[in-house]
Amino acid sequence: MRIKQKTNTSHVDESRSGQRGRTSKRCCCDRYGDVAIGCARRYITAHGRTISVVLAAAVYIACREMGAHRTLDDIAAGSNVKREEVSKNFRVLHTCLDLKIPQQDPMKCIAKVANVVKLSEKTKRKAADIMSNVMKEELSAGKDPMALAASILYLSSIKTGEC
Repeated sequence: MRIKQKTNTSHVDESRSGQRGRTSKRCCCDRYGDVAIGCARRYITAHGRTISVVLAAAVYIACREMGAHRTLDDIAAGSNVKREEVSKNFRVLHTCLDLKIPQQDPMKCIAKVANVVKLSEKTKRKAADIMSNVMKEELSAGKDPMALAASILYLSSIKTGEC
């Protein structure tokens, strides 16, 4: 079974869908295929893990690879499992499959945090300018992107007088 996502590209996948002209984009499941399934099966049976926890960790990996901004808390709440279990299984699958998962973009975190706090567009733009300077100076390496975005939004709200 393949997971498909509609895109604006002209890639047409007729082999699996059977429908001509349907646009699709292959996700990370296609790339790892049998290796991921085999590793997950061995891990579930050998360590007595539940399928729902391992699938939640796999969903988190897929979200990170596809650039969808979801936290472990979001995945845990959506799958009705504990955050610690998702985190533990994420680390095991990450090492088992030897994945190269990109870090989250702190610029996307600014929009997410600012929308929750309901800040103005002026503050968001100021925060984006500050974040671009921070990233240009390479001060953001190894920092938690959500915490960095929150602190930069606080700084920009002080500068704009919104705080």
